[in-house]
Amino acid sequence: MTKNYERNWLFTFKSVILFSSMLFAGTAMAQLSGTYTINSGAATSGTNYASFTAFATAINGVGVSGPVTVNVVSGSGPYNERVTFTASGTATNKITINGNGNTIKHASAAVISLNGADYFSFDNLNVDATGTGSGTRCYWLYNNADNNTIKNSNLIV
Repeated sequence: MTKNYERNWLFTFKSVILFSSMLFAGTAMAQLSGTYTINSGAATSGTNYASFTAFATAINGVGVSGPVTVNVVSGSGPYNERVTFTASGTATNKITINGNGNTIKHASAAVISLNGADYFSFDNLNVDATGTGSGTRCYWLYNNADNNTIKNSNLIV
Protein backbone atom coordinates (compact mmCIF):
# COMPACT_ATOMS: atom_id res chain seq x y z
CA MET A 1 0.00 0.00 0.00
CA THR A 2 1.35 3.40 -0.98
CA LYS A 3 0.82 6.52 1.02
CA ASN A 4 0.50 9.88 -0.71
CA TYR A 5 1.48 12.90 1.32
CA GLU A 6 0.41 16.39 0.46
CA ARG A 7 3.05 19.03 0.97
CA ASN A 8 1.87 22.29 2.34
CA TRP A 9 2.96 25.71 1.05
CA LEU A 10 5.46 26.18 3.91
CA PHE A 11 7.42 23.08 2.93
CA THR A 12 7.56 24.26 -0.69
CA PHE A 13 8.66 27.75 0.35
CA LYS A 14 11.45 26.39 2.58
CA SER A 15 12.61 24.09 -0.22
CA VAL A 16 12.85 26.99 -2.68
CA ILE A 17 14.79 29.11 -0.16
CA LEU A 18 17.20 26.26 0.59
CA PHE A 19 17.80 25.55 -3.10
CA SER A 20 18.29 29.25 -3.88
CA SER A 21 20.79 29.72 -1.08
CA MET A 22 22.82 26.75 -2.32
CA LEU A 23 22.68 28.05 -5.88
CA PHE A 24 23.93 31.52 -5.00
CA ALA A 25 26.34 30.57 -2.20
CA GLY A 26 29.24 30.22 -4.62
CA THR A 27 28.82 33.68 -6.15
CA ALA A 28 30.26 35.66 -3.25
CA MET A 29 33.46 37.46 -4.23
CA ALA A 30 36.62 37.48 -2.17
CA GLN A 31 38.42 40.70 -1.36
CA LEU A 32 41.23 41.62 -3.73
CA SER A 33 44.86 40.97 -2.92
CA GLY A 34 47.86 40.47 -5.19
CA THR A 35 48.83 41.63 -8.67
CA TYR A 36 46.39 42.53 -11.46
CA THR A 37 46.57 44.15 -14.90
CA ILE A 38 44.54 46.72 -16.80
CA ASN A 39 44.67 45.95 -20.51
CA SER A 40 42.10 47.29 -22.96
CA GLY A 41 43.18 44.65 -25.48
CA ALA A 42 41.94 41.76 -23.33
CA ALA A 43 38.59 40.98 -21.74
CA THR A 44 37.94 41.45 -18.05
CA SER A 45 38.55 38.07 -16.43
CA GLY A 46 40.65 36.53 -13.69
CA THR A 47 43.44 38.98 -12.96
CA ASN A 48 42.88 41.34 -15.93
CA TYR A 49 40.53 44.30 -16.18
CA ALA A 50 39.73 45.83 -19.59
CA SER A 51 39.39 49.34 -18.12
CA PHE A 52 39.96 51.44 -15.04
CA THR A 53 36.18 51.42 -14.54
CA ALA A 54 36.08 47.61 -14.49
CA PHE A 55 38.85 47.57 -11.87
CA ALA A 56 37.12 50.26 -9.77
CA THR A 57 33.84 48.35 -9.90
CA ALA A 58 35.57 45.22 -8.62
CA ILE A 59 37.59 46.83 -5.86
CA ASN A 60 34.80 49.17 -4.72
CA GLY A 61 32.48 46.18 -4.41
CA VAL A 62 34.70 43.88 -2.36
CA GLY A 63 37.58 45.92 -0.87
CA VAL A 64 41.07 44.61 -0.17
CA SER A 65 42.44 41.91 2.11
CA GLY A 66 46.11 42.47 1.24
CA PRO A 67 48.36 44.74 -0.82
CA VAL A 68 47.06 45.26 -4.37
CA THR A 69 49.28 46.14 -7.33
CA VAL A 70 47.76 46.98 -10.70
CA ASN A 71 50.03 47.20 -13.74
CA VAL A 72 48.54 49.03 -16.71
CA VAL A 73 49.91 47.16 -19.73
CA SER A 74 52.34 49.39 -21.59
CA GLY A 75 50.84 50.78 -24.82
CA SER A 76 47.32 49.60 -24.00
CA GLY A 77 45.92 53.14 -23.69
CA PRO A 78 44.86 55.81 -23.95
CA TYR A 79 41.84 55.13 -21.77
CA ASN A 80 38.94 57.52 -22.34
CA GLU A 81 36.97 57.24 -19.11
CA ARG A 82 36.40 58.72 -15.71
CA VAL A 83 36.67 56.60 -12.62
CA THR A 84 35.73 56.85 -8.94
CA PHE A 85 37.37 54.80 -6.22
CA THR A 86 35.58 54.38 -2.89
CA ALA A 87 37.41 51.33 -1.55
CA SER A 88 40.33 51.94 0.78
CA GLY A 89 43.57 50.21 1.48
CA THR A 90 45.37 50.44 4.79
CA ALA A 91 48.86 51.49 5.79
CA THR A 92 49.93 47.87 5.24
CA ASN A 93 47.58 47.04 2.35
CA LYS A 94 48.29 49.79 -0.16
CA ILE A 95 46.61 49.92 -3.57
CA THR A 96 49.28 50.74 -6.16
CA ILE A 97 48.45 51.56 -9.77
CA ASN A 98 51.50 51.52 -12.06
CA GLY A 99 50.49 53.41 -15.20
CA ASN A 100 53.57 52.45 -17.27
CA GLY A 101 53.30 55.75 -19.15
CA ASN A 102 49.69 55.21 -20.27
CA THR A 103 47.14 58.02 -20.36
CA ILE A 104 43.65 58.21 -18.93
CA LYS A 105 41.57 61.14 -20.14
CA HIS A 106 38.05 62.50 -19.99
CA ALA A 107 36.14 65.75 -20.36
CA SER A 108 34.31 65.43 -17.03
CA ALA A 109 34.89 67.53 -13.94
CA ALA A 110 37.35 64.97 -12.54
CA VAL A 111 39.08 62.15 -14.40
CA ILE A 112 40.01 60.18 -11.24
CA SER A 113 38.00 60.67 -8.05
CA LEU A 114 38.93 59.29 -4.66
CA ASN A 115 35.73 59.41 -2.63
CA GLY A 116 36.98 58.67 0.88
CA ALA A 117 39.52 56.23 -0.57
CA ASP A 118 42.78 55.96 1.37
CA TYR A 119 46.26 54.56 0.69
CA PHE A 120 46.17 54.67 -3.11
CA SER A 121 49.39 55.25 -5.03
CA PHE A 122 49.37 56.31 -8.70
CA ASP A 123 52.77 56.02 -10.40
CA ASN A 124 53.70 56.96 -13.98
CA LEU A 125 50.06 57.48 -15.02
CA ASN A 126 49.37 60.46 -17.27
CA VAL A 127 46.01 62.12 -16.58
CA ASP A 128 44.49 64.46 -19.17
CA ALA A 129 41.44 66.45 -18.05
CA THR A 130 40.13 67.62 -21.42
CA GLY A 131 37.11 69.50 -20.05
CA THR A 132 36.86 73.28 -20.36
CA GLY A 133 34.42 74.10 -17.56
CA SER A 134 35.21 75.34 -14.09
CA GLY A 135 36.06 72.52 -11.73
CA THR A 136 37.91 70.52 -14.39
CA ARG A 137 40.60 68.50 -12.63
CA CYS A 138 42.77 65.45 -13.04
CA TYR A 139 42.27 64.10 -9.51
CA TRP A 140 39.60 64.93 -6.98
CA LEU A 141 40.21 63.76 -3.41
CA TYR A 142 37.22 64.31 -1.10
CA ASN A 143 35.32 62.88 1.87
CA ASN A 144 38.53 62.45 3.89
CA ALA A 145 40.52 60.67 1.19
CA ASP A 146 43.86 60.50 3.02
CA ASN A 147 47.37 59.10 2.57
CA ASN A 148 47.27 58.99 -1.23
CA THR A 149 50.29 59.43 -3.52
CA ILE A 150 50.59 60.69 -7.09
CA LYS A 151 54.12 60.51 -8.52
CA ASN A 152 56.04 60.45 -11.81
CA SER A 153 52.92 61.53 -13.71
CA ASN A 154 51.99 64.22 -16.20
CA LEU A 155 48.81 66.05 -15.18
CA ILE A 156 47.26 68.01 -18.06
CA VAL A 157 44.36 70.36 -17.45
